Amino acid sequence: MEKYDIIIIGAGPAGLTAALYGARANRKVLVLDGAFGTGEAGKILHLDNYPGIENTDGLTYLLTLKAQAEKSGATIINRSAIDVNCTAMTVSTRKETYVADNIILATGCKSQKLGIEREKELIGYGVSYCATCDGALFKNREVALVGRGKKAEEDVKYLAKIAKKVYYITEDKNYIAPNVENISANVERLAGHPLESIMLSDGKVLNVPVIFVNIGYLPETSLIVGQVKSDGKGYIITDENMQTDVRGVYAVGDIRQKNVRQIVTACSDGAIAVEHAIRRKE
Repeated sequence: MEKYDIIIIGAGPAGLTAALYGARANRKVLVLDGAFGTGEAGKILHLDNYPGIENTDGLTYLLTLKAQAEKSGATIINRSAIDVNCTAMTVSTRKETYVADNIILATGCKSQKLGIEREKELIGYGVSYCATCDGALFKNREVALVGRGKKAEEDVKYLAKIAKKVYYITEDKNYIAPNVENISANVERLAGHPLESIMLSDGKVLNVPVIFVNIGYLPETSLIVGQVKSDGKGYIITDENMQTDVRGVYAVGDIRQKNVRQIVTACSDGAIAVEHAIRRKE
């Protein structure tokens, strides 16, 4: 088994920043990510709140950060981890098993699903979890958005600018715009392939080609469930150094229990974790 000073699982902003800092400190660093660019950061169309970068998109930002980490000496492999053993400090893919002095978990979050029949079948055929990614495909058409919270409100604001009409299905306060209809109901059924209409619990039928879903996120922690301490929602609990309750195992970015989840805070998490890991071994 090949050994690394630091193995990072996930190549989002937190994971790639950790890789950059680790490689620049002359540590042997491995990053595993079998779905590069498909996380939440990669879906951002307009990234304009990162200090020092006036405007870019999320995928371009990630590609730049990836190249920077590789130039500094990090090894980044397009392969998914399928097993993590926090006791033995090993990480396995389908082809190999690696051993590490430190493991950094940076797998992010995944979109919550509605949990209704045919939802999975229609992903890409009228069901989308990213309005800013796919909204432009439905410009000047009627669309539906089911959501809650600040991010859903940002989505409906974005869609209202490009769609003919937006049906906003939510229990939150109404969003006021001339082409937005607020609906308090549940989505019960999806019809057509590709999507042609959705049926709501109040009896309404919305004839739309797409429904955008933004009802929250879940931490992607399936690889380490039961191995490190987490809160009631599944977010990993760390100290201020990003270390979990298992020595040498760190959690950074959106999977960590925290109040603010932004790219800038994810990068900070990655840098802090590596700095602590380096000091721990000196």
